[in-house]
Amino acid sequence: MQEESIKMIHKGQASQAVKLEVQDVIFKREVEVMNRLIAFYRSGELTNEQLRGSIGEIAGLRSVLEELERSIRRGISETEKVMTNG
Repeated sequence: MQEESIKMIHKGQASQAVKLEVQDVIFKREVEVMNRLIAFYRSGELTNEQLRGSIGEIAGLRSVLEELERSIRRGISETEKVMTNG
């Protein structure tokens, strides 16, 4: 097995472990941001800046999970290649 393949497989495995540890924290944070926006909206205090900032915050949180998912998929794909090519 080539060294690059091994690195990709290990990175995918590490990404899976990290995802399992952080996804609940990220989801909880998203809920907190949404609850804050809802409270501002209901009180009539929601501003365009708050809305834009909160959307950016949620987008940043989701990008972390998306990058972990990409790494996991690359690791799985590489594992499948190695398994089929011997």
